[in-house]
Amino acid sequence: MTSNFTSKTWTVALAGCGSIAPMHVQALQALESVRLVALADPDAGAASRLQGMCGPGLLPSCYASLGALLAEHQPDVVHICTPHHTHVPLAVEALQHGCHVVLEKPPAITLDDLADLELAVKASARTLGVCFQNRFNLATQQARHLLETGKLEPVRTARAFVTWKRDAAYYAQAAWRGRWATEGGGVMINQAIHTLDLLLWLAGRPVQVEGTIANRHLREAIEVEDTAEMQIELDSGARAVFYATTAYGADAPVFLELDCTSRRLRLEGDAIQLLDSAGHIQLQTVLDDLLAASPAFVPLPEPAAAAAQNGKACWGLGHQRLIGAFYASLEPNQAPFPISLPGASQALKTLLALYQSHRTGQPVRIG
Repeated sequence: MTSNFTSKTWTVALAGCGSIAPMHVQALQALESVRLVALADPDAGAASRLQGMCGPGLLPSCYASLGALLAEHQPDVVHICTPHHTHVPLAVEALQHGCHVVLEKPPAITLDDLADLELAVKASARTLGVCFQNRFNLATQQARHLLETGKLEPVRTARAFVTWKRDAAYYAQAAWRGRWATEGGGVMINQAIHTLDLLLWLAGRPVQVEGTIANRHLREAIEVEDTAEMQIELDSGARAVFYATTAYGADAPVFLELDCTSRRLRLEGDAIQLLDSAGHIQLQTVLDDLLAASPAFVPLPEPAAAAAQNGKACWGLGHQRLIGAFYASLEPNQAPFPISLPGASQALKTLLALYQSHRTGQPVRIG
């Protein structure tokens, strides 16, 4: 086990023991200053299976609800890995109990829920961080660094594509998936929200959206969209186009391109390329020289290779970096955690505006 901070041992509880929870447990196990003390899930079998991952001598207590857990424990931090529609009430409950919160995406599924969460964060002295772990990918860090340090011109236009596969069996695994009331949407709020977050984080704040959604191949299985397209106007005046579908036949690497007038940055999966204005790919040495010429770029430590064995490849390896950065931010005199609710809510507001644009057939301004 490794850690860069050891001034305090943080006690941790985890709510929701489903598919994403093992990524959190593995990340916590890599931190010496963290102790997982309790799990909460109404499915006792899921809690027991996750408990078994923790190893001998490190067995957290199991509870049927977060409320029951908090009645017996006062953890420093609560990780929320539950179905989408429960994110806000559980996060509010944990904040009101005096806990810091690590919240899986999406932070909410409606603007009203988001407003409730914003009020709870403002009323609390605790930190809430949202799991947009792909911000911690090496290629993403490099792109952000080049843009922040002025080594590239501002983004003038951008495009992103998410083409993945989700079949009826995927939705049959959990009753909350594929329903507006419980998932909040389909491909946009579940899968493509990560890429949308990256696009906005790198290219700029959204101010207007126009687009459509459709269900192309799972009409009998889900009531939400499996395909979406939109045009996004950014506060800089730049425009971006975005396309996402789970009707593809495989999980292809995510594609994101930023056009900065004289050069382009292209991210595909966790690889980054530099192109000239004509679209010709530059040698890797050109990109390396550009990074070397900018102020010191220090990526976060590479997570353990074992992380790749504990989840879907499309999740990436960013959870360990993100969770490590969250606990580091709680230490005295450290910078705040970079993915707080205001920044994390931009992607949510954008996709909710897309849903409204589809319903009305009109562009939607983002307040």
